[in-house]
Order: sequence, then structure tokens, then C-alpha cells
Amino acid sequence: MLLLLCQLAVAVPYPPPRAELVLGGATRTTLDLWRPSPNAEKVYVMARLPDGSPALFLLDTGASISVVHREVVEKLGLPVTAVDGRIEGLSGSVEWRRAVIPKLQLGEFQINAVDVAVDVPGVPESAGPLPVAGILGNNVWANFAIEVDYPADVVTLHAPGTFKARKRAAPLVLDGLHAYTPVEVRAADGTTATVVLEVDTGANDVLFQGDTGEPFRGSSTTGVEPVIGIGASLDELPLTSFLQVTRRVPLDRVKIGGRTLDHAGPARWYGADTPMRTRSSMPGLLGYAPMAEHVAVFDFAGEKFELAPSKRAPRDFDAWTAWLALERGHFGEAPDRAAIRGRLQYAKGDRAGAEATVRAALATRPKDAELIALLSWIHRNAKEWDASLAILDTADPVPLAEEYEWVAFIDSLVLAGQVDRALAEAEAAVAAAPADSPARDDLYVALSD
Repeated sequence: MLLLLCQLAVAVPYPPPRAELVLGGATRTTLDLWRPSPNAEKVYVMARLPDGSPALFLLDTGASISVVHREVVEKLGLPVTAVDGRIEGLSGSVEWRRAVIPKLQLGEFQINAVDVAVDVPGVPESAGPLPVAGILGNNVWANFAIEVDYPADVVTLHAPGTFKARKRAAPLVLDGLHAYTPVEVRAADGTTATVVLEVDTGANDVLFQGDTGEPFRGSSTTGVEPVIGIGASLDELPLTSFLQVTRRVPLDRVKIGGRTLDHAGPARWYGADTPMRTRSSMPGLLGYAPMAEHVAVFDFAGEKFELAPSKRAPRDFDAWTAWLALERGHFGEAPDRAAIRGRLQYAKGDRAGAEATVRAALATRPKDAELIALLSWIHRNAKEWDASLAILDTADPVPLAEEYEWVAFIDSLVLAGQVDRALAEAEAAVAAAPADSPARDDLYVALSD
């Protein structure tokens, strides 16, 4: 069975500069952890951009540098410059560009001069219906001691020098803004070894890379799966391009951050059978699953990492309702934000409201492919095939293909018995699309169908 893995671990060929922390008299601040669904593995925080608008970022202690989407820097009017070197991830390395966000507001704290990577494939654009601006990495987080309280869905940031980890905490080594800690791992067959892993809130579970998994070779099994992460562009390459031979090690216990935990499930082991010269320098990752029921404490200044019990009442923060309120509070009923509001309304069970939002925006933006695709999807999800098809019929092929809806349109024509029309539309779209259009792949898929 093939599994899609989305570990996010970013490396750069040099330590990026830390952002500048402005305390403003505060010693700590507490932020909500935003998740696309209750108990989702990846967690996000809301920051305020320099123009005051809200933006969601993945909280990723496995990233040495922060990353934003091109749309964010264009909206802020920030210059983007070329950079020597490459960004590395589980899917390989890619070229990147650099921008500097002049300031970000995180609760009571302000962060100035935040170096960010731009044009990095594999960075999530959304978390369910929530729009994602990018990733905040350790060039931001290393300014603080941070407590990620997973059960309570909050993260507390402490100003430098105001927090002291307990004695039971494990060492935390910050090397080029990558944070490592020793982890004692016991496999299901009793094999036990202590390995050094990067603590990565953007990863899913325990992961070994290269030589790190060697103590467990006899405990492992081999398979083939796609490895998708930073550097992977599924718009340009098929999923089969990311297939790797990997191993899995069944675990039953881990000792991390001064706490011993029962932990059933397999650790994934990448690069176990690749030549030494082609292996990544990353030793492996310690991700969400072992930390899920605890508070993960990163004392960067004190070089300590701890897992502690939560002292707060458990809760599931309602991120969808909160973001919808932010949308309306900051952007009002702006037509260019209607697709975001519509998705959130639909996710909350308000189909009528979602449809009304989208139709109102289409009245002023009748060729907006994103709105057309969303309205068609709403009808298609309700099995209202004729209405869905009629809506798609109003859109131009290339923008619709960029929204991944052109294939749905052509396939819907076929299923409706309009095969000749489907073929004519698909052929005309391929003939009319510019040779360098990123939508051509989807246009050809529709024609193939």
C-alpha cells in the first residue's frame, strides 16, 4: 500500500539570521493552536502581517527558516531576491528565493526582520478550509522558550530569561537552528537504542534517516512508498517520481523529554538502503504522535526539551468558526475573499449561506474560476449534476484547469452522455492553451479521459 507522507523539514546551507524580538513589556503570551480538524497532527498559529491582516502559519520546529507563499509577499509589496544554495527536505532539494517580512505580531510579542523563503514547492496552501500563509520555523521560535500544549490547543511563548525547564528535561541542541534531542527507542522485539532526532512539530511520528535506524535493521520490514515533503511539486511530477524503498520498525516504547511512554506503531526509516554518499544529513525526526497527549517544552536558550502533563482543561479549539469571524471582521464581504468564506460556511454545515456568499461574489466577478469551481463542487457534492455542469460551462478552460476542475467538467459531460461535446471541448482547450501554461497537464488528462 502506498502512503502519502507530508513531513516538513527544511534545511538551508547556512544558519538563517534570527528574527528580531520586540518584547514591548510582555514576558509571555499565549496563542491558540489552530487545527483543520479536532486532533489533527499539524498545528498552526495566527500571526498579524505588517498590514494588520491575519495569517495562519504552520508551527514547525523542524524548519530552520520560515517560508511564505508568493501571494503573501506580493500582497505586502516586499522585494524578492535570488539566493545561492538550496533548501533541503525529505523529497530532495530545491532552489529558493528570499524576502524579509518587516514585522509579525504573535500575541503580545512583535518579531521584526523575519527572513522567509519564497517559491518553495511542497508547502501547504490550506489546512482543510483554512487558508495557510506558510511556515514559521526556528528563526522565529528560537527567540523564545515555547510550550506547545496539545491537549489544550494552546502554545505559550516565554521571553528569553523568563523560563526555566525542570531538571528532568532532556538536552536540546540547536545546530544551525535545527533542534535535536536524544530519544531512547525500544522496538517491539525488545531491541533498544538511544538515537538523536530532530524535534519537529511539523512531522507526524518517529522517523529514522540513514544510519540512525541501523540498530533496528533486524527489527524492520521493507516496502515502497512515496515520500512527499518540502521540495516536492506534484504539479510538475507524477506521484511515482517520489517512490522510495523504505523500512518500518514496529515500536512499543520511547523515552523523550525525560518521560517514558508506551508508543505502539511503526517508525518509518528512510535512506536505509541508499549509498552513503547520497544520504541526507538529517538523522531523523521526532514528530507529533508521541507528544500528542502532553505539553512539548522547547527551552532554546536553556538547551532543554521536556514533555510535561498539561495543567489546563482539554479542549478542541473551533478553528473554522474563529477564522470565519476573523474573515468578516477584517475583510468584511470582500468579493476576492468569498471563496474562503464560502468554504468555511460549507464546512460548518451552512450550505445555503455558502452558496449565497459565492453567488453574490460571482455577480461582480463572473469569470472567477475559483468561485465557479467552488459553486460547482457544492452542487456536485449534493449530486445535483445538471446544476454543477451548467456552472462549469460558464468558465474558461485554462483558469478552470488551474483550479483542478476542468477534468471534472469533461468527465461530467461524458457521464451525461455528451461524449462528442466532451471530446470537442477537450481538444479545443488543449489547442488554445499557451505552451507554457501550468494547466496543460490537467487539460491533457481531460482529453485522455
